[in-house]
Amino acid sequence: MGVGEIIAQVFVVFAVAKLVGELFQRLRQPPVIGELLAGVLIGPYALGWIGVPGPSLLGAFHEPALAQEALMLVLHVLAELGAIFLLFFVGLETRLSDLLRVGARAAIVAVAGVVLPFLAGAGLMLALGHPSLDSDRLFRRVAPLLPRRCYNPASGA
Repeated sequence: MGVGEIIAQVFVVFAVAKLVGELFQRLRQPPVIGELLAGVLIGPYALGWIGVPGPSLLGAFHEPALAQEALMLVLHVLAELGAIFLLFFVGLETRLSDLLRVGARAAIVAVAGVVLPFLAGAGLMLALGHPSLDSDRLFRRVAPLLPRRCYNPASGA
């Protein structure tokens, strides 16, 4: 009985996301934005159409917190699988000519997206007066957690 509830919730997610995505496309907006907003709207923190365990899940787990956790785990796994398939299909639809055409700009954006937040975080750390990391002291703390083949305690290296 609990599997039926989960399948029904997944169906609600697909149906509402598709409807709102179509609406956004007719409004000349990216459909994915509508699909994301639909997920937020029907989720447990807004309308509560999904993510709330039904009577059969509550009966199976005998405790609302356990039923909620189990349902969230299943929905999380399905969401991760959906993201993997989305990225896979986007990769299949990407043409090499498109990548070469925007390659330099995309590379600049990708590097800036990594380097600028790192520099901003380091600057904030220094501005707040946190000490810099001492690599030798940090290594001595982390080394016991590493496998022996990565670190030889006898030699200290």
